Amino acid sequence: KRALDSVQTKRVLNADDPLTRSLGEKDSEFFGLSPECGEKDQNSENVLDGQTCKICGERLKYSVRFYGQLGDYECVCGFSRPSPAVEGKNLILSSEGYGFEALGLEAKIGSPGRYNVYNALAAMAGANAMGWPVEAIAKVAGDIRTDIGRMEKLKGPKDKQIVLTLVKNPTGLNEVLKVLAAEKRSYSLLMVLNDLAADGRDVSWIWDAGLERLERAGMNKLFVSGARGWDLAVRLKYANLGDSEVFSSPFQAIDDLIETSDYVHLLTTYTTLYALRDHLAKKGFKS
Repeated sequence: KRALDSVQTKRVLNADDPLTRSLGEKDSEFFGLSPECGEKDQNSENVLDGQTCKICGERLKYSVRFYGQLGDYECVCGFSRPSPAVEGKNLILSSEGYGFEALGLEAKIGSPGRYNVYNALAAMAGANAMGWPVEAIAKVAGDIRTDIGRMEKLKGPKDKQIVLTLVKNPTGLNEVLKVLAAEKRSYSLLMVLNDLAADGRDVSWIWDAGLERLERAGMNKLFVSGARGWDLAVRLKYANLGDSEVFSSPFQAIDDLIETSDYVHLLTTYTTLYALRDHLAKKGFKS
């Protein structure tokens, strides 16, 4: 925070995040989403990492939430969300990604996940703060492709498609679940849960994610695997998704889905991400 107090520093901060908002307001360019893009249900997000005020320590009050601790917040001490100079509006989610407007410009993100919209808004705010043409950011946003396992679309033989997604905490999983809940196309789902050091030994976080968002109606098959696959099967059952088929090998599970499904969402924790991707590449699936 002291480094940001330099007279030559221009802050570009997320207005919707009380943690970054607390870095100050002087010489700051704020970006964020319009409150109309949020959810008024106070239980819409089960986990809030930054739910207390960084100024006085009191619990923040939210009128809407976007995800995690991001939303329209205020505190009894007066600390609150500032009005962003770059505000995303008219947010539309599709299987191809997000569409939105900011500064009177239309933009598209070629990948689902609301965090990708925030990345684009941050770039637009940075350009705006520097006096650079924001139109260029809006124009190229749709050409940006996410990295390995970030809702990565893999196309294979016979027009089959697999969406490969790394999941490692409830906030990220909740965003993925929103995408699945909005799917217009029927799909099969494979979830792989491990508990090695790189995954995190404690897998209780699956109970903090809103798996109740999912509906079995649009799902052809529901498979689980991994070292803690049975734990995941229990969690899914409590989410009213019924019985899932548990596989000891995630490779066997995905092979079964490749044979029987045209469209698959594959959610996995870290330690099987690259091995599964390599396995799919050998089967002819490429991004």
